[in-house]
Amino acid sequence: MKKYFTILLLFPFLQSCDPTLYQPGPPIVIDQPIVNTYENLPGTQSELFVKANDWMISTFNNAKSVIQFSDKTEGTIIGKYLLYSNSQYKMQFLYGSSMPDAEIYAKIDIRVKDNKARISIQPIDSWKYHKNPNFGVYYSKEEAISDMNALCENFLKFLQKESVKF
Repeated sequence: MKKYFTILLLFPFLQSCDPTLYQPGPPIVIDQPIVNTYENLPGTQSELFVKANDWMISTFNNAKSVIQFSDKTEGTIIGKYLLYSNSQYKMQFLYGSSMPDAEIYAKIDIRVKDNKARISIQPIDSWKYHKNPNFGVYYSKEEAISDMNALCENFLKFLQKESVKF
């Protein structure tokens, strides 16, 4: 009877050490950046630069997303954006195993000129997704492309808004 009781007590601990709990998937690479060019926008280069800078500040709502370079005379803003983090899925399992960290960054390059803007979004590195067989949590290439396209649409809407004049 003691053997069965000991096995029942040890089973959860042994299961938490299972190396197959998270299987790394194949590397995901997005070779080409998502690039969108918008013309006939209201505003001068200076006004569009301010709007683009304001968009980045309002979109980069995480301390890990930063503007790394900006040049108003050239109309250039370049930043690093936290595209995905598994922190919303991060959980400590019962016996100490947890999901591996996954943070995916993208380089956002914005160029503005009179009445024109171009945005380019490219994930910085390839990544491997980690799939949990119990929860099915991972970030796919399709989700990344969808998120990058949503950022581009949000950028366009922001540029088309009327600027507030004081």
